[in-house]
Amino acid sequence: MSQHAIAGALLGWAVLAAPAPASHTVTVEAGRDNTLFSTDDGSASNGAGPNVFSGRTGAGGTRQRALLWFDVSGAVPAGATIVGAELTLTVIQGGGAPAQEHTLHRVLADWGEGTSIGAGGNGAPSTPDDATWLHTFFPGQFWSSPGGDFDDAASTAQTLGSTPGPVTWGPAATMTADVQFWLDTPASNHGWVLIGNEDVLNSARKLASREFDTPGSRPMLTIDYELPPPCPADLNGNGHVDFHDLITLIGAWGPCEGCPEDLSGNGRVGIMDLIILILAWGPCED
Repeated sequence: MSQHAIAGALLGWAVLAAPAPASHTVTVEAGRDNTLFSTDDGSASNGAGPNVFSGRTGAGGTRQRALLWFDVSGAVPAGATIVGAELTLTVIQGGGAPAQEHTLHRVLADWGEGTSIGAGGNGAPSTPDDATWLHTFFPGQFWSSPGGDFDDAASTAQTLGSTPGPVTWGPAATMTADVQFWLDTPASNHGWVLIGNEDVLNSARKLASREFDTPGSRPMLTIDYELPPPCPADLNGNGHVDFHDLITLIGAWGPCEGCPEDLSGNGRVGIMDLIILILAWGPCED
């Protein structure tokens, strides 16, 4: 075998032996939620109520859209790679219409949650900072379009019947991309809006909000993510892989079960560990 072939084989072994990203899962409860109601004056809300609503009522035909926001950057470390996301909501009461599709859309503008509490399908009078059909923050800030500013393309969809209980949206590639975007650019995290079949009367569904009495029924976002491996080749912990680490590794050359210089984890400090160290040369990433 030529020297180049040997070097290539050693490099391949070293890469395979390098630490893999660490997988993690976190579940985040909604940090804000609200409902937009298409009432006559467009100023109803439900910022602090125990429910959010999605779909269309029977009497009056009011359209309802549930806003949901989760603090992604407060729950997932910066620099993580999102590999999956699932949203779980709990149906409290279904409408009279057959099961209908409810789609999730990424919201494009910030919005608020006031202290209004509405028990039914038309909400309650808005309080300061409530989101409404017209307002992002009642009374002085407005959506560009009545009913909310959101991506027309749905991130995912789920069918909601009338049976009470938890329902999960995802995992879906677009949901994963939404959560990654929110992690990387927290200022752009305005959550999702849940929209039912608004062409069908009695399609509305009542869902538990973050104020619901039973914590386990509240809106939950489950996020699967990976963190880049730590910097094991920084043997002296100074934030750089450099000559000092090289000397330390050479000093431990040979059988070395469980020692930090055994970067490949094969029970010996040797060529594979040397190559791993060289590949990591330079400042360690945070």
